[in-house]
Amino acid sequence: MIINMKVKVQRIMDDGCGNTHIIGESYFDETLYNDIISAESDSVIYDALTEIVEETDIDLYEIGNPNGYGNSVDEFRIYVDGELFKTV
Repeated sequence: MIINMKVKVQRIMDDGCGNTHIIGESYFDETLYNDIISAESDSVIYDALTEIVEETDIDLYEIGNPNGYGNSVDEFRIYVDGELFKTV
């Protein structure tokens, strides 16, 4: 087990015009890392992160797809000690 690790989680979403935006960002310790590696699936991780990652000042309604379709990018990027560890 690694002690004193820094885990950064960013939520990335596209605006329907080919641009992605960081709409959420939070920092955690090794407890979240341990929860991620023991999770049963990526969907469990995604659902949990949706509840705990703080929103940035980007307004979700401002970046909604102008064509009325769903966003094609809505993901969480998990960095451990500055390196990309997982994308869900």
